[in-house]
Amino acid sequence: IEVPVEDKSAIAAQNMLCIVERAPYDVPLTPEDVYKIRASIISITNAQGKQGAGLIVSEQFVLTSADMITTAHDSYKLKTINGKEFTGHPVRINTDKNTALLYLDNKMEYTPLSLNLSLPPIDQKTYMSLGILDFNTGEGYLEDAGKISGYRYSEQKGTEIIVDTFVQNITLGGALIDKNGTITGFAHSGADSEENTDFFLPIATALKSLGLEICGKQIQDIPVKNETISEAILFNTGNKEPLPLDKSERK
Repeated sequence: IEVPVEDKSAIAAQNMLCIVERAPYDVPLTPEDVYKIRASIISITNAQGKQGAGLIVSEQFVLTSADMITTAHDSYKLKTINGKEFTGHPVRINTDKNTALLYLDNKMEYTPLSLNLSLPPIDQKTYMSLGILDFNTGEGYLEDAGKISGYRYSEQKGTEIIVDTFVQNITLGGALIDKNGTITGFAHSGADSEENTDFFLPIATALKSLGLEICGKQIQDIPVKNETISEAILFNTGNKEPLPLDKSERK
């Protein structure tokens, strides 16, 4: 969709917005593939100094958390992992699902993320969680041992994905990524849990909550799920105490 900045209010007035589908990567992911994905998850800072992440879902749209949005401000600073800065403006907010959509002043030169609209199954396949490690430099982190351990359901949020990882603090607005490099979940709250697990909103739910769809595809409702895998076969559950890495050793 092409909308001049001065006409961004027209975006909010439309019922549905269509974004171009991006193909998944070949398996296994190469270091170049991982870098492309990391470059499309950017840091966001609001006027109050709160920091989080955003997902580039099209050349001019960034998905982020509603927790990043303040009613008194219409402009947000965005930074990529190589230090490039952009300005975004909120055009849609869903407080129930805790999602928000930012519209960029200028088109991004980074590849928009590939999105997986299916709910990931409960199993022991490895999922990656990706967010911002250093908000000053935009440097990202990659934790690649996550397991889908179940789902929880609430009337407000719908079905959420429960992920067992070693990440101590999931970045608000970060992503859950499958083996094909596609985004399956969105860190809508970034809240810590007592069970040492992390919660992600299915990407299909996040898109629908903001009136977004993939061109030529109908997004199906995520089914009601409220189940967990047996604790006997969870590998990562327990205290999250990852050893600190030198900057040169980070993925």
